[in-house]
Amino acid sequence: MTTEPQDTQQQEEGLSRRRRHHLKDEQSGRDNMFALRNTLNIIFMILAIVGVAVYYFYPDTNLGIYIIFAGMACKLVESCIRMLK
Repeated sequence: MTTEPQDTQQQEEGLSRRRRHHLKDEQSGRDNMFALRNTLNIIFMILAIVGVAVYYFYPDTNLGIYIIFAGMACKLVESCIRMLK
């Protein structure tokens, strides 16, 4: 009578191992896209900070706006990659 819960537990452990293995295989193929997305996010954050600083502290505010737009373009590309995966 005590073997039933053990068998169920062993089956659940087997399923969880299989699921982890399955996820590991899927994630290994996404490493290139993950690295690209992270790089684009870092570029976006840097351009946003620099753009705001230039907007407030540089006499020509248009330059700050252009830098912010460039950062937004990077974020748009990253979002498209995330949606298309």
